[in-house]
Amino acid sequence: MRLATFASSAFLTGLAAEFGCGGPAAPASELREVFVPAGTFIAGADCNTAKVEPGCDRSFRDRRSSIALDAFYIDRNLVTRGEYGMPDRLLPPQFADPEANRYIEGLAIVTYEKAQAYCAKLGKRLPTPDEFERIARGTDGRVTPWGTRESPCLGSQLTLGCLAYVGPAGARSVAHLPQWVEGGLVYGGYHTFEAFKGDEPAAYAFRCAR
Repeated sequence: MRLATFASSAFLTGLAAEFGCGGPAAPASELREVFVPAGTFIAGADCNTAKVEPGCDRSFRDRRSSIALDAFYIDRNLVTRGEYGMPDRLLPPQFADPEANRYIEGLAIVTYEKAQAYCAKLGKRLPTPDEFERIARGTDGRVTPWGTRESPCLGSQLTLGCLAYVGPAGARSVAHLPQWVEGGLVYGGYHTFEAFKGDEPAAYAFRCAR
């Protein structure tokens, strides 16, 4: 289901290329986290008989709204098995792209409570749905993380380019992978938020915020 209102608002390959070669090394915190400054962004999409936007079924809200957020930090990447302390494990292939399979194998896929506990142990928390929408959509009013361009996740065979897509705020994996946020689950670029019922044993990827 979609949620109209809210109560509150790794795959590390290519990091060197992202920050450039030959320049000064970025601080460790910048490598691991994205800083999102305080400000407003346009959330939601208009869905009415007069104007139906292409992203109206991919939004947390039924209409465009200006949402204000305090500054926050959020993990650049989803938490890996190594960071979580899980042993390596080979999973049955899920996608035709072998790199996509390796990416999935390296992620910590856990229950909601375990994701919460891991973030709390680091002095962090799960991001709110609004914070996820902010890192996925940016501040230019786009209705998807990839703006008006073609989705990187089209087709039945998902690729590493889709799964590890870098959103406008610099955070990876905002276009497809289901992941935990505070109070529920988001489905990447589709921006669908499902409230967590608490008794569901499902396990998904996650990242932390502070």
